[in-house]
Amino acid sequence: MLNKLRKGSASWIAKIFIGLLVLSFAVWGIADIFGGYGGSTVATVGDVEISAQEFQRTFQTEIRAFSARIQRQLSTEEARTMGLDARVLDQLITNASLDRHAADLNLGISDAAIVDAITKDEAFQDASGAFSRVAFEQILRSNGLTENGYLANRRQGSVRQQIANAFTRDISTPKALLEALERFNKAKRTLRYFVLPASAVGKIEEPDETKIKAYYDSRQQDFTAPEYRKLALLIISLETLKEKYKISDQNVKEAYETAEDRYRTPERRQILQISYNEMADAEKAYESLKSGKSFTEVAKERGFSESDINLGLLSRDGLSDEKIREAAFALKKDEFSKPVAGALSAVVLKVTKIEPEVVKKFEDVKSDIRDRLALEKAGNEALDLHDSVEDLRAGGEALKEVSEKLSIKFLEIEAVDRTGMAPGNKEIRGVPDFQKLLRSAFASDIGVENNVVEAGNGDFIWFDIVEVTASKLKPFDTVKTEAAEKWKETEFSARMTKKSAEILKELRNGKSFKTVADSFRTSLEITEPLTRTGSAEELTKSAVGQAFALPKDGFGSARAKNGNSRVIFQVTKIELPNKLEDKNAETLQKQMATEMARDLFDQYVTGLRSAYTVNVNQSTYNILTGREQAPTQPYGRRGRM
Repeated sequence: MLNKLRKGSASWIAKIFIGLLVLSFAVWGIADIFGGYGGSTVATVGDVEISAQEFQRTFQTEIRAFSARIQRQLSTEEARTMGLDARVLDQLITNASLDRHAADLNLGISDAAIVDAITKDEAFQDASGAFSRVAFEQILRSNGLTENGYLANRRQGSVRQQIANAFTRDISTPKALLEALERFNKAKRTLRYFVLPASAVGKIEEPDETKIKAYYDSRQQDFTAPEYRKLALLIISLETLKEKYKISDQNVKEAYETAEDRYRTPERRQILQISYNEMADAEKAYESLKSGKSFTEVAKERGFSESDINLGLLSRDGLSDEKIREAAFALKKDEFSKPVAGALSAVVLKVTKIEPEVVKKFEDVKSDIRDRLALEKAGNEALDLHDSVEDLRAGGEALKEVSEKLSIKFLEIEAVDRTGMAPGNKEIRGVPDFQKLLRSAFASDIGVENNVVEAGNGDFIWFDIVEVTASKLKPFDTVKTEAAEKWKETEFSARMTKKSAEILKELRNGKSFKTVADSFRTSLEITEPLTRTGSAEELTKSAVGQAFALPKDGFGSARAKNGNSRVIFQVTKIELPNKLEDKNAETLQKQMATEMARDLFDQYVTGLRSAYTVNVNQSTYNILTGREQAPTQPYGRRGRM
């Protein structure tokens, strides 16, 4: 990880931040970096507590780091969808387990070893390669880190590293296993196949009532209506409120002029950078470039890959080092720079792409500005209305009465299930952030005063549970037609499976594959050589996987991709890779060593979690990740940002 920091100043703050706080979760911790913490506990591992503040800080750090990579702000909801919250909690639990076991083993590290590691860390070295106290303090200060907190955290991380090293050092994979992996990964199968048509099993007759009833009785879960709830909703909609606000042309123009930077996309450049500890080395690289060597070749001589030297598409703000920034933005496209003495290293630069600055004209954005200004006014009114609703609710007013007094939209949904569907499988529309509302509604009950639901677009929704209809089996007479259709589908599938088995028996007894295909008037297809991850037009992954379990000339059958028919196939050719070459063996060895180390470490951590009981405070976790709202004060008023 730290080798990546040799890219220099391009985004060194982000890299240090991510390196110390995110990418090294399994080795470095988070506790005490930002000073003292307290509050409720989100999880415990034995007697080690993971505070809500620690989780929230780490979660937000992960969001910021990911946002920087995708060059836009990631919302908390998007982070949840991607599983970032679960990953953060998992890593914090892993860290706590390691810390607890390290304490049991009396593992530690000396002050001298910590100091030595920090002074040798390239992130804290100057251009000469010597430790720079200035760089050290600047990095910590830029990221809000305390020196004591950082040192304690690095010590903790070093102890964890001692444990991790026990699983990663000197792992060797037997050659026989490497050869088996090579055969597994590169083996190929060629198949010929045909699709069994629906006509092969004839027409499925209409079932009599006895068969339908028997099917209904055996598949009652398919004919059970979900729980439905009748909801009363009070909705403050920003889109509705903003319609009353007419923004003058003068106000729109003033907003454009006072926030012109909002409509300006700065010049961006794709920048390559090779960094050196010594200026003399950078000058030698510059001479090599002048002699005709490519930038990539010179980078490889330094030990950098193409990804190592690519800083990305950056604006001026993306480069923190002033000298490097000015040099990079003075270059022409495909031009390389003379050596530049940066704050942390000497560098040689190249610009491969230039995106010029773009300023949106007033005429192009005035409608968006007008809309934004109206929305801001609507937002302020929504906050006032929110407070008024809360006051009336605290006084015992029902939602419909509040609606009439404040002229706010009232909506009654007669019946809705957990998925947002009304009876008859009809989708309910027009409710903002409906899924979020439903999660709260189905966690509540009749007579409970519920917290307001804040929709992602800024709308407010209050709800009451008016009625609950329990899940129940639909009467047979009401689903008789549906049950008959499902019986026919099931019967068709069963007959196709049976017919396929009969055909396979004939083929294994010597009947010609082509003759069988011709008897169903279907075409015979031949695949390209397929690997285990390959596919053909009608062959599913299941069919390909089955083919790799068959010998040459073996027969198989599987459901076709269309889901209705079946495919009959034969393995006509098996190709195995040649003898494992040393170069491939080395690559496989590294891959297997990594995988084996990860597996061993995972098993170790799983054992720790069993030994040290892990408990998660689900309510606190849900609140911190936005799944639930924190309890509100019934008489409190909302402040404005």
